[in-house]
Amino acid sequence: MEKNYMMLPLGLLKQSPARKKIDISVVEDMRQRIIDGLKKDQIEVSELSVIIGPTVVRFEYCPNERYKIKQIWSCENSLDEILSEYGSIRLIAPVPEKGAITVEVPRPDRQIVPLREVLESDEFQRSKAELPIALGISSENKSIVTDLAKMPHLLITGMTGQGKSVLLNNIILSLLYRKSPDDLKLALIDTKMGGFNQY
Repeated sequence: MEKNYMMLPLGLLKQSPARKKIDISVVEDMRQRIIDGLKKDQIEVSELSVIIGPTVVRFEYCPNERYKIKQIWSCENSLDEILSEYGSIRLIAPVPEKGAITVEVPRPDRQIVPLREVLESDEFQRSKAELPIALGISSENKSIVTDLAKMPHLLITGMTGQGKSVLLNNIILSLLYRKSPDDLKLALIDTKMGGFNQY
């Protein structure tokens, strides 16, 4: 590494604002709707654990052995209808390594996750990835960090305004915050002539 080179300080990025707390009555309403929806399909649920993420509320439960996964999957459409006020749900059955069932419901007050929050996390700071890139926060409130070196070809698609440029900027900044000019050389070809002028 060059003797006079200083790694970028995180202070250049905006401080992550405190997350807004979701109205507990909204979470309780979601929870009750899930219990009622499952009960309607003859699946009894006594307890649901809750994890509140930045964009979704995650409800998790361990079903009784008498209920088959196929039976639980058949409830997805009715749950989606019951919770349609909040948006499309996601059912994960079973959750790998847990055997639990998860229902993810979109938050009505989705929170923006600043890049600095992920760059400051232990997951990013302690990552042993060759080219670590910060992708965001999971529904379990864990920073998502992956290794670009394991993705020799990466295709990013989406409609206008869906965040393609934001993701590309996140990737570039992740690399700039972990690598010196001696460690990494980067060539950018910007056909639009304007998306990456700052670099």
